[in-house]
Amino acid sequence: MGGLYVSGGVISRFATSFATRGCREKFESKGRFRSYLKPISAYLGTRGNLGLLGTGKKRHLRRGLS
Repeated sequence: MGGLYVSGGVISRFATSFATRGCREKFESKGRFRSYLKPISAYLGTRGNLGLLGTGKKRHLRRGLS
């Protein structure tokens, strides 16, 4: 699943600010790149252990587990 993923320890505390301060508009307002950036989905990762979950999933995939 592609897109822009923003995560980290402080993101969960500032999720509302991301939604209300026009972050999406600022992301898209890059002049000639606007048409390229507009269809890219953006996600906020608010779980505190995303790094550990991703590492565990990758380890399972390397071992051939699902």
